Amino acid sequence: MLGRGPIRSLFCLWILTALVLAMTTGVVFGKELRHRQLADRIVAIANNEVVTQYELGRALASDKKYQVLRSQPPSSRRAESLLQRERYMLNLLIDRRLLVSEAKRIGISPDEKLIQKRIEQTMKRVGAGSTEEFKQMLADEGLTVQSLKALFRDEYMEQAVLDGKVRSLINVSEEQVLAYADKNKDVIASPVEVNFAQMLFKVADFGDASQVAEAKSAAEHALKRLQMGDPFDKVCQSAKDAIRSCEGLGFLAKDEMFPSLSKVLFGMKVGDVSGIIKSPMGFHIVRLLGKHGGDAAMTPELKQQIRKKLYAQQFQDRYDAFIKELRAKSYIKVMLNAT
Repeated sequence: MLGRGPIRSLFCLWILTALVLAMTTGVVFGKELRHRQLADRIVAIANNEVVTQYELGRALASDKKYQVLRSQPPSSRRAESLLQRERYMLNLLIDRRLLVSEAKRIGISPDEKLIQKRIEQTMKRVGAGSTEEFKQMLADEGLTVQSLKALFRDEYMEQAVLDGKVRSLINVSEEQVLAYADKNKDVIASPVEVNFAQMLFKVADFGDASQVAEAKSAAEHALKRLQMGDPFDKVCQSAKDAIRSCEGLGFLAKDEMFPSLSKVLFGMKVGDVSGIIKSPMGFHIVRLLGKHGGDAAMTPELKQQIRKKLYAQQFQDRYDAFIKELRAKSYIKVMLNAT
């Protein structure tokens, strides 16, 4: 049951994360963590489980928001924000203790073989060359192999409870996936893009009437040939007085072209040829070669993304409801003071 499911809850593995960060980077609370008489001070009780200052300290050490607050200049607002963050993290740890308490109540026991395997994996992860070296690394952080196993056992029980009480109740159906895609098609749809060929009869200075007249006359001549039945490619290739893109410009979105062009092009059908379109560059005649996007193509990848999102939403909703239920029937006492 440990680690199953496409997502992990927000509160899982914080203690382990802080441990690994400490071993690999040396970033911990420093000497404070070595004063176990302070670190072991109980800051909360949840049924028969306790949360110590030591555990809260490790959780805060791996919390980026808390560390950002700590780096700010001292002020009354900073102190209040730090306390609020401490309370938030403490509540998450209390929730974990409630899960452990519930696991014990319904008779869940950790898989000791799996716990031992995780110890061995952690040894490799932190680069310990031997058991003795690993023990020393743990000791440097105020831990032992047994205390680390206790953390893993707690996590096992937490996940086992969540498997039975939360994850097992989640069902993301095909209908829900399709309904989400339809409701959010404007968000998940790919942008519409067009590919077009063009003849551009350039005007360098629209203030020069003769330039404007000459370019417009050339454009009108080309348009007349098209109206008489000459193929666009033939007219385009022979328009020596135009800037030609007879093979197409590649797919472009609306914001990648002049509004006067996009207004016409995005209303055309593939194969259509426009009339004369004026832009700040001059006079255009275009032929629409291709159009794509504009819909949420239900690819397997998109379905999977939507499924994960819906799963996460359902998980959070059911988790919140379950924790609320546990809190309502549990004994909780908080003894956290401002730091």
